Amino acid sequence: MSAYSVSKKSVTTPNINYFVLVTGDSDFTPVFRRLREMDKEVIGVGQHSTLSECVKTSCSRFIYTDEVIDTLTVPDTSVAKPVVVNSKVTDSTKPSLTQSQANSMVTAQLKSAGEPINICQIKNTLKQKAREFDEGHYGFKNFTDFVESIDGVKLTKKGTINFAHLAKNPNTTEPKITNPSLADTYKNLLKKHNAFPDKADILKTIYKHAVAVKDVYSDPATLREAIFVICHKVDSSITKTTINKAFSLFIRMDLVHTEKAKGGIDAVRVRKIALKDFLLKSDKLMIAKLLELKKANALELKSKEIKKITLSTISKDTIKKQIGEK
Repeated sequence: MSAYSVSKKSVTTPNINYFVLVTGDSDFTPVFRRLREMDKEVIGVGQHSTLSECVKTSCSRFIYTDEVIDTLTVPDTSVAKPVVVNSKVTDSTKPSLTQSQANSMVTAQLKSAGEPINICQIKNTLKQKAREFDEGHYGFKNFTDFVESIDGVKLTKKGTINFAHLAKNPNTTEPKITNPSLADTYKNLLKKHNAFPDKADILKTIYKHAVAVKDVYSDPATLREAIFVICHKVDSSITKTTINKAFSLFIRMDLVHTEKAKGGIDAVRVRKIALKDFLLKSDKLMIAKLLELKKANALELKSKEIKKITLSTISKDTIKKQIGEK
């Protein structure tokens, strides 16, 4: 298939998201790059060569056929040796990045660039630092939804390509706050790390509708999309970004789980607990994040100031106990 045929196929069959091309020909490099710009996964297959190394940089992944052939070579022995399976191999598939770390990396990349970046380029950078990175680990259907969920990051579309940029212009001079309160400092730091929840009323609305979903959804991404549709009908001010943030919170609170539906089908659900317990659990998670940030930011934690940004009726004594304040 020629480079032109591949380009034509990508336009005429938009439902195809994966392209596997067996070639080391550098003539295909522009095609690979174009497919990546269209948010397609491009897997290259070929032998080790100078050309294949050039093509490799334009692929999501490159498989060397000579390496595969080497692994399939059978030793010249009369008795086949037993194959030892490493039972720990599944550990390497676990994500090495938390969602908060991945969010920080994306924000840092955009801040460093100072201009909009193709989201494919952003994903490539994440993949380079954590090869097993997959937005699906955090409950997102695609990388676009993952980027949209990050506080302070906006997407703009140029043709078929999504570009990400920081919401605030880095060149804009902001008024300096001489003496911000500790409560504001906590809030800003939590927002920076995508760990500050939305207003209690909005969060309660989303949670109540999430636990009421009766239809069967086999993965978190489709359940999250269904929750958005339901909540947006009730309150049009609730956006996908708001739902993404809330759903990420549900995951961190261990409320998203899989159970058996009728017919033995696996169904992803949001576990139901009392609203007061839900808000209390959210606050405790937020305070735990502050304790984590304290180590890296020389942060002074005071129960009185933390109480100002909580959503539940958590007492100052409970906060004192959690942060170790005397």
